[in-house]
Amino acid sequence: MLVAATLLLSALVSADVYMHNPRGSNDRAGEGNQNRNNANRLFDSQNNAQGGYGVAPEMKFYEGSWLTVEWTAQHACGNDNTHCQFILQYMCGNKDAKALERIRDGTVTDRIPDNAEEAAEMNEGGVTYVYGMHESYEYYQECNRRERNKGLFIADRVENNNLNGRDARYTRQNNNANRRGLECPEERDYYPYWAPSEWKDLAVLVDDASRCDYYYETTQNTNPRYHCVDPLDNIGTPARPRVQWPITEPMCTSQMDNTDGRQYEWAKVDAHFGDRADLLAQATPPATSAHPNEPFWGAGNRETRRECVEM
Repeated sequence: MLVAATLLLSALVSADVYMHNPRGSNDRAGEGNQNRNNANRLFDSQNNAQGGYGVAPEMKFYEGSWLTVEWTAQHACGNDNTHCQFILQYMCGNKDAKALERIRDGTVTDRIPDNAEEAAEMNEGGVTYVYGMHESYEYYQECNRRERNKGLFIADRVENNNLNGRDARYTRQNNNANRRGLECPEERDYYPYWAPSEWKDLAVLVDDASRCDYYYETTQNTNPRYHCVDPLDNIGTPARPRVQWPITEPMCTSQMDNTDGRQYEWAKVDAHFGDRADLLAQATPPATSAHPNEPFWGAGNRETRRECVEM
């Protein structure tokens, strides 16, 4: 059976990581010039403008086959003096999803507007959408309504008073809440994220295997998340409770809606998968290969599968 899937991989590192297989856009759309037009189109790649692959015909893979994931990284890894971790994540889209939830390439290099009506704009004929989108529109609104985690290290941002906001769009690296697509800056910069995320973990590659148990115990693939919601204020399509400010259960349940006094709820969001996901299979390349270790994504053999890889 031949299936087409939308695969979006995100490596949470400081800079200069380029996806090669599946092809990574580096924020490109269909521009034919050497440099990309817009570094804020979909996500914060922090990469040089000449990297990335322009939008091309969709990639198709046979169900049950193996997909080799390839990338290049310019900094830190391979040096004994630095800790190196790669988090590979993916998101699957449904072609029948609603306009504000459907993953898409878009046809322009402009960033998707932060306005529901404009974000859903379609090209003439109503077949394709104008703007590319990864995270859903409501996901970004939730980021805007959630308090940033004030227990995080923010270096001199406090001393210089230049962390300019209180919600999850503001981080040490993104102190002005600059927007790239509809990604949530706090979720992008910190892993594992404590609030619900639309991204699913494919693999966590580490240089210290003692970290594996920690990631097993915290991945949203197999561990639920919780957030503060107003249970009677439903928004979006399909409707879901509106996320509220607090990020801890005591703070959430001690607050209430100012209109009619109803109490907020600390709501559970189920794990992405029902049990420990089969995330990662093989890390050892063929004996004759001159290539570095290659993670493979596929069904594999349950008996021989390794879920955490030391590199």
